[in-house]
Amino acid sequence: MKLHYNDKLIFLVLIMKTVIFDLDGTLVDTYMDLLNAGNLFYKSKNWNATLDPEINKKTVINGGKSMIEYGLKNQKISYNKFTLNSLYPSFLSCYDKTIFNSSYLYDGIEDLLIKLKSENWQIGLCTNKPEMQANMLLNKLKIRSYFNSFIGSDTLNIPKPNPEPLLKAIDILGGKVKNSVLVGDTITDRLTAKAAGTKSLLVNYGHGALIEDLSYLEADAMVNQPKEISSVIESLI
Repeated sequence: MKLHYNDKLIFLVLIMKTVIFDLDGTLVDTYMDLLNAGNLFYKSKNWNATLDPEINKKTVINGGKSMIEYGLKNQKISYNKFTLNSLYPSFLSCYDKTIFNSSYLYDGIEDLLIKLKSENWQIGLCTNKPEMQANMLLNKLKIRSYFNSFIGSDTLNIPKPNPEPLLKAIDILGGKVKNSVLVGDTITDRLTAKAAGTKSLLVNYGHGALIEDLSYLEADAMVNQPKEISSVIESLI
């Protein structure tokens, strides 16, 4: 059946397209600022631990609590989940001092967001970075306004790979799971999309690719550059 112009407009509305982005390693390279925050945290505690940018990639990429745990093990300090949670605010205070030092948008990200807006995509963010720091960073990099839903690790107090933050990000935009794509860079994003029932796209230029070959995760799609994302997610929907 051939659709007339008005029918096509109605059809496009019915299949409103939603894309949700991870932040670290997907939109922004935050690696060195995170690593430096970890080392500043150790110094503040008078610990002898040091993160090396080549040796400790996985520890840094796994986030603040991973870096805290590394330091505790290095100092041979016994700990539990409560210990990690109690030390996390101190780590964030250190991260606030390094967050703007060297983090930068991957080449082509802002052009991508402009293109997606022009193509009527609903755009959201779902990150395991706390909401305050995520807002600080994206405001500084002048891309915060592109995201009409914004979910951090503490927004619902449930981090990825639990699907609830992703589902909330989609719901705020008025989107539907079946017409949504999560764009991320690690196994955490792949597991989150799978649990939520959305399509998944993994980027091969970010943090995750520094520590492993992402192809084994069997995402719905992979790209090597940000400029490839718009056409690929269009084909997924």
